Amino acid sequence: MNDMVTYGRMTDIRLHTGEPRGTFQPGQLDGLPAPVATFFRHAIAPGSPLPQRVSLTMHGHIKVMGGWLPFRAEQVIDHDRGFWWTANVAHGLLRGSDSFDHEQGQTRFALGGIVPVVVADGKDVSRSALGRFIAEQAIWLPGSLLPANGTHWSAVDHDHADATVPGSGTYTHLRIGIDSDGAVRDLAMSRWGPAHGRFGWIPFGMVADAEAAYGNFTLVSQGRAGWWYGTARWPAGEFFRFTIDDVHTI
Repeated sequence: MNDMVTYGRMTDIRLHTGEPRGTFQPGQLDGLPAPVATFFRHAIAPGSPLPQRVSLTMHGHIKVMGGWLPFRAEQVIDHDRGFWWTANVAHGLLRGSDSFDHEQGQTRFALGGIVPVVVADGKDVSRSALGRFIAEQAIWLPGSLLPANGTHWSAVDHDHADATVPGSGTYTHLRIGIDSDGAVRDLAMSRWGPAHGRFGWIPFGMVADAEAAYGNFTLVSQGRAGWWYGTARWPAGEFFRFTIDDVHTI
């Protein structure tokens, strides 16, 4: 089945609606380090159904060839399958999508949604997209990182925790900064990406500037992301500034 409308409108993924995987109960946090337990209690209300996927609408600015352009986008994140992000950039000047579907990453953008200007796939794109998939689950589908789903947590200090998350036959390591009330402050990782004409591991991160309640969940609602996080190159590496407009669990 062809899942994707490549350019223009929201990605048409035609997924069947999955049943929530149980509900969030305090006992699921037994044995977790204090900052991790505080994070989950803050993010998910007790007794909430744990969804397999979430849909988002967002707007913001994205850096293209050194300049910041406005965008509007829609996204679906599915814990079992991947993500699909479809964007309209610069009021329709560029239209396209990023995706990670069944372990395959892909980027497609076109001028006016017609003339292709970015067409990228292959193992390097897929490896990079996996990192994005895991990181975005942490901030927008937090129940997917509960220990029952295979994530191993350890405390770094009183306000940082490391998550080792399984996926695509490997493990992705995240470091999450957590405020005393459980809110996500930032997220850092090594992500596969392009540097100096070739792919390699690059520091990557997201700074959370605001959060909001969406039904039973309290999630990052505004932030900044990019390459070289935590280094002197972060100001140049930042390429994505977002505000979440709405969130729906599916």
